[in-house]
Amino acid sequence: MNEAQAALRSAPRDLELHHTSARFTSGSQYEEAATAYSNYVKLAANKDTSSKASWSRAEIRFLRSFGQPRAVRADAGTGIGCTRCPSSS
Repeated sequence: MNEAQAALRSAPRDLELHHTSARFTSGSQYEEAATAYSNYVKLAANKDTSSKASWSRAEIRFLRSFGQPRAVRADAGTGIGCTRCPSSS
């Protein structure tokens, strides 16, 4: 991850570095990963027809959904309460 970020500092318009950075950060830093994917899409010359850009837009929506957690209720009698953490599912 550190190497990808260092490479981005030296080549901020390299779309593949943005994509690589997004893949490294998507495990825990949802908004940072979504921003990196967004940068990839913005820099892609064929963003309207590229399957990789389309996949990246789907990843952006997915990652940003974690920033808006919804309450989840368990069935009655399970002893499980309500949670707002998306990673607990």
